[in-house]
Amino acid sequence: MKFLEKLAWLAFWFIFVLVIVFGGWKLLSLVPSMRDYLSGVVTTTIGVIIGIPVALAINNYQRKLQSEETSRQLEIERLSRKILLLQYISEELELNKSILEDSIEKQRSIKNYTNRIGMKSDLWLSLLSSGDLKYIDETEILNSLSLSYFFINRIRDLEKVYYDTSFHMATDNKDYYTGKRAVQTVEYLRPKAFEQVAQTHAFVSDFLARLSKDN
Repeated sequence: MKFLEKLAWLAFWFIFVLVIVFGGWKLLSLVPSMRDYLSGVVTTTIGVIIGIPVALAINNYQRKLQSEETSRQLEIERLSRKILLLQYISEELELNKSILEDSIEKQRSIKNYTNRIGMKSDLWLSLLSSGDLKYIDETEILNSLSLSYFFINRIRDLEKVYYDTSFHMATDNKDYYTGKRAVQTVEYLRPKAFEQVAQTHAFVSDFLARLSKDN
């Protein structure tokens, strides 16, 4: 009911304005000198009425295109950054996998074998401290990486205990490790670490292959 009432009022005012405009046109058209002037005024008014919305629509459309282009460029940069970081991480994981595989083979024949080179986690630690891991937003990959570097860093810490001559006994989280116990723990962790690192490396490599294929 209210809608019909509003519609009726709208129709009334539309007809009223139409009558006024038409009547004014007729009255003014009786004066010959006013015809050209009135025609110019009406034409200009119509042009302004139509032109303003059109100009606003074009401006909004251009701003939308610019915003979409900016978002697209940012997404391309973010994706490129992600791919680059994952490639570096993949290389670090591959190195650690190779070191672990070699260490596992040697500990079978060498008693209390400890890798003097040590495994590498510098890139992972720098990504943690710099906040660049935000570019890698896949939860499964981050979880797999964190598990791999847990083993890598744990083994590194224990190997440092073994080779640090200033410590006869090292303390870590209330656990006491002599050099011998440290090596025994490392020997126990290496196969588990190798399995996890190999799995993560394959996971990252497959993900990179999919990204390259899609882009």
